[in-house]
Amino acid sequence: MNAIEKKLSTALILTRPAHQNKQLIEALNESSISPIDYPFIEIEALDDYELFDSIIHQLDAYHYLIFISTNAVKFFADRMNQLSLNLPQNIILASIGQTTRDALQHTFKREVSCPDEIFDSEHLLAHPIFNNIESKNVLIVRGEGGRETLKSGLEKKGSAVAYAECYKRNFLPFDLKKLKEVTKGFKSIAFLITSNESADHLISKIKNEDKDWLQYCCLIVNHEKLEKKLGLIFKKKFVSPHINALTIINIIEQLG
Repeated sequence: MNAIEKKLSTALILTRPAHQNKQLIEALNESSISPIDYPFIEIEALDDYELFDSIIHQLDAYHYLIFISTNAVKFFADRMNQLSLNLPQNIILASIGQTTRDALQHTFKREVSCPDEIFDSEHLLAHPIFNNIESKNVLIVRGEGGRETLKSGLEKKGSAVAYAECYKRNFLPFDLKKLKEVTKGFKSIAFLITSNESADHLISKIKNEDKDWLQYCCLIVNHEKLEKKLGLIFKKKFVSPHINALTIINIIEQLG
């Protein structure tokens, strides 16, 4: 890309795991946005699936199965296929977000419940399917670690909750000084951040000399909580529950 093209283009720094960026990068190829694949986190399989496999061999014991992410769907489905297991017919499927719901519906051809507008644990807890769950067993499929909000909320409603952790996150090294150099000359710069882990990783690496540059950059997130967490770092902030090429282009156009 030459200097003139840079001046007319926006650099979009994609901090999600690399496999999640491929479709977005392809969709933005014909736009004035230059995606920069710069993952803060990578997703990997567990070293040992003995515990996870023992849990999914007992799915008949659970009334609800909740998926935290599309990664959870992928690794869960892979293990089910490897072990030649099927979902119990009466188990109720739920997810926090619509993308995860879509992945579940595509994979298992089953109805999946999720929040309508705000995609987080609190709004999933308020879903009607969880109105009467006293003495019900719930299994949450996720990666290693994470928030406890959903589990504690379900337990307050009287259910018994267990985790099935099927992947791990590795934090990747990154260099804000290098990013600043790579994006030099662009009309504008935007960060796409869609997870608490990525936000925390960025915060942990910021040095005093980075702050002025980051204030100049735009932030695009998929939830108000991330906007609040990173609000003091970026001046221009946009929240879009739906992260796709169209919404990204519309946001970038607002930068002027």
